[in-house]
Amino acid sequence: MSGMMKTHIAISILKAKQILGSYDAVGRVCGVSGKAVMKWVGSGRLPRTEYTGETSYAQAVEHATNGRVTVEDLRPEPPTSPSSRTYTSLSKSSTIEPRKCISPDSTSMVTRYNHSEENTSRSNSEESYDA
Repeated sequence: MSGMMKTHIAISILKAKQILGSYDAVGRVCGVSGKAVMKWVGSGRLPRTEYTGETSYAQAVEHATNGRVTVEDLRPEPPTSPSSRTYTSLSKSSTIEPRKCISPDSTSMVTRYNHSEENTSRSNSEESYDA
C-alpha cells in the first residue's frame, strides 16, 4: 500500500472521528475500543480482517457518518500489477493436463503438460505420438 493511500485512509478515519466526536465514538460504531481506532490512524489502514471480509468496519463508519466518510475512503482498492492480472486470469481460465505420449523416436513414454486452451490447437504431427 502506497504512502499516499495510507495517508488518505488515516485522514478519512480522522474525519470520521471529527464527525462522531471521538476515537471512542468511532470505536463504538465498529465494536472496538478507541485505542484500536487510534492504531488504525497510526498504521494508515484498517485491520487485516476488514480486507478479508471478516469485519465490516468501513461500512459501519459510512453508515454512522451518513455517507460523509465512505467505504471507498476507508478501504480503497489497491491497484493491481499487470503480472498479477495475468496470473489470475491464467489460473482461472485454463488448467494444465498431463498427457502420456510416445516419444518421437518411439523408444519411451513421456508425459507432456498442455494448457487446456492449447489442447484444441495441437498440430497433426503431435497427434501421431498419442498413446
